[in-house]
Order: sequence, then C-alpha cells, then structure tokens
Amino acid sequence: MFFFNVLLAFLIGFAAAFAELLSRYSDPKKIFSTYPSWVYLFINAGTSALVYYLLVEFKWLEGTNESMRVLAAGTSAMAILRSSFASIKIGGKQVEAGLASILQVFLNWADRAFDQYRSSSNLTEVKRIMTNVDFKKAMTALPTTCFNSMKSVPDDEQKRVGTDLVALSENDDLDDTTKAINLGSILADVTGLQLLDKAKSTLFDSIKKDENDQGQETDRKELLRKQLTQRLAEARNPA
Repeated sequence: MFFFNVLLAFLIGFAAAFAELLSRYSDPKKIFSTYPSWVYLFINAGTSALVYYLLVEFKWLEGTNESMRVLAAGTSAMAILRSSFASIKIGGKQVEAGLASILQVFLNWADRAFDQYRSSSNLTEVKRIMTNVDFKKAMTALPTTCFNSMKSVPDDEQKRVGTDLVALSENDDLDDTTKAINLGSILADVTGLQLLDKAKSTLFDSIKKDENDQGQETDRKELLRKQLTQRLAEARNPA
C-alpha cells in the first residue's frame, strides 16, 4: 500500500506539472517531445513522492485519511518548489532566492527547448501554407478569421499579435513573401498549424497574390538584394 501511495503522489505531481506546461505551450504532443520538459515533469513528480515519504517517515499528518496525505503530498510539492525566502534586487531586476529560482532555471530551459522544437518543425509547414499569400491582403483578414474561429483567445494576446503585425508591416527591409511567412508564424503560435491552414484555404481567393504582384515582388527582392549588397560594401569600406 505504501508503494502504491508513493506512485499516486508521484502521478499527482506529474499531472500538476503537466498542466502548468500545457498552459504555457498548449500542445501536449510537443511537450513530450523535448527532453527538458521531461526533466521538469520528473522534478515535480519526484518531489511529490519525496514529500509523501517524509510525511510517513516522520509521522506527519498521522491519523488523517491516507488519501488526504497523498493529496497533500502531491499538491504541497508545488508550493515547496515555488517557495522563496527572500526577494533580492540585482541590477534593477527582482530575483527570488530559494527553490523557486532553481525551478525557474529548468522552466526556462524547457521554454527554450520547446521554442526551438516548435520553430524547426513549424517553419516548413508555415512556408507551405503561406505560399502565394499577399501579406497586405491577409494582414487583417487572416488573424480576424482565425480568432473568430477560436473564440477563446484572450484580448491581451490578440493585442500582442496586433502589435507584432503592425511592427512587421512597417518593416521596409522585408519583402512581401517574408512578411507573409512571419505572419503565418505569429498566428501559428496562437492558433496552431491546422487552423491556420484551414483559414488560409477558406480565404485564399481573396488574399492570394495577383500575377502582377508576383512580378513586382521579384523586382522588389532584387532591389532589396542590391541595397543589402551596397550596405555590406559600405560597412567593409567606411568613408
């Protein structure tokens, strides 16, 4: 019975950590595809099992229902790992001193690994989806269609996407094709590839590039290439 309860506490801690990662990444399959995510999950789960062992070893909460001790171990581990005994200001930034700062290192590691995995796996698909999409035509229509289809995107996240798209549209160093791919990447982070592909297919007749636009795009790419070559030459040979 003891080992069963240890396993149960382990699973509760694992589930709590998984729920936290799911709230950050929204894709359960990709959570299990990165090594740092597994490390983060097992740190939380292992701490829950250890807390239950300590409860039994030192006879804490003795006399209470055993299932309550298991639940207490599974949930209290989250509080223990996220605890800090002081908040120190270093270089204008607040740094938590305690287990929370150690756990944050692993969480940041998982964040970076997930971003790298997602970016590498998504980029090819985003490029395929956004082929022959006119950025100017799609800039408003595509996000609006995606967000209206989801209904659950928070207002602050929609505003963040809007801010990113405005900055993208004002970047004169990028051609229309590059902007369209970046538009797809920004939306895919929120909506996922499947909805992005469906929304693009639905709107394609109204957001596709015209033949004249494609010719102008080729000319613009050549102009940008020449400008970049000139800038590099000037940087190597300053006046």
